[in-house]
Amino acid sequence: MKTFVTHIIFTLGAATFGLAQPTAADADWQVLQAISTEQPPGGDSMLVDQRMRWSDANAARYGDRALDFFRKHSGDPRRWEALMHMLERPRMFFSESQSAALPSSATDIERLRALTATIDREAMQNWRKKLDALTAAMEQAADVPIDVQERYDAHRISRGSYRANPTHSELADMLLKINTHVERFPSSRQASLLAARHLSRVERIAPELVTDTLQKMASSPHADVRQMAEGKLRAARLREEPLELAFIALDGRKVDLADLRGKVVLVDFWATWCAPCKAEIPNVKAAYDKYHGHGFEVIAVSLDRKTDRKKLEDYVRDHQLPWPQHFVLDEKGRNVLAEKLGITSIPAPYLFDQAGRLVATDARGPKLEAEVKRLLGL
Repeated sequence: MKTFVTHIIFTLGAATFGLAQPTAADADWQVLQAISTEQPPGGDSMLVDQRMRWSDANAARYGDRALDFFRKHSGDPRRWEALMHMLERPRMFFSESQSAALPSSATDIERLRALTATIDREAMQNWRKKLDALTAAMEQAADVPIDVQERYDAHRISRGSYRANPTHSELADMLLKINTHVERFPSSRQASLLAARHLSRVERIAPELVTDTLQKMASSPHADVRQMAEGKLRAARLREEPLELAFIALDGRKVDLADLRGKVVLVDFWATWCAPCKAEIPNVKAAYDKYHGHGFEVIAVSLDRKTDRKKLEDYVRDHQLPWPQHFVLDEKGRNVLAEKLGITSIPAPYLFDQAGRLVATDARGPKLEAEVKRLLGL
């Protein structure tokens, strides 16, 4: 009996041992995963060029390890996920110098221009040739996971949509490609981003097509695309009818937009994780301080996650933001007003006149003060 029990324990232990032991591919994959989840050491305090240099260095380390994974584990389907990571987070090949010499007062645009000038174009082209060869192999491979197929299809659509001045027919063709993507991947996590980018392009290039594009998107079988389009259509109607909004702000005060009729109101969609949003806050605060006494109000709508509530509260306190913060989330943790209006990118400053009608969605920088002064008649 003792011998039988010992045999069972040995057999189970051997089986468990076999299951528990990671393969060499597993170990290499863990290294890739660790690199992909690294965060910049300076966080939000890093200058834009410093952050991009860090991202490029991170992409370089990931790329070297990923190519090694391809060589050592040519039959592992995870190699295609590694390729997608490299395609979605491309290396830029910034060289040292130039941007480092910029004064501390340099703007983000100045820093980005200086940084772009340091790109090693030849190295970038050589790297892209390597990725193109791997991409061609992936297109012929039979072991590409479905989620990677989805991501690659979305990447292919995005990469082919950046012609500077597309015609109306080309814009229509792009919408068809997005629809085909949705048909192929009904639960696509990329579809809403594809639709939002396409809509942004239509708004910039052919605004006369926006309503028709939204109406077509509103009939999409993809729930997120449909919800975004329906929200954008609701937002468009705000130019004719007032926004109804009543809520309890983050600090507990009661806010009702109806009580602010007769005033100019900026409803500012933002988040503490959004660098451009935070860069705009001093401008909003300056306009508020200057024109609040004349009838200018601000309501912030935070797209921060539920888990970031304290970070939001600390930011509002530390930066002494006097206006109310709308932080009302749905069951999925998304801001209910942003979802209702189809807000897909921030900052999104919605400026309303004294009658509560939407008059501008791009009142940032100098335009904010100019629009506020115009509406106040100053």
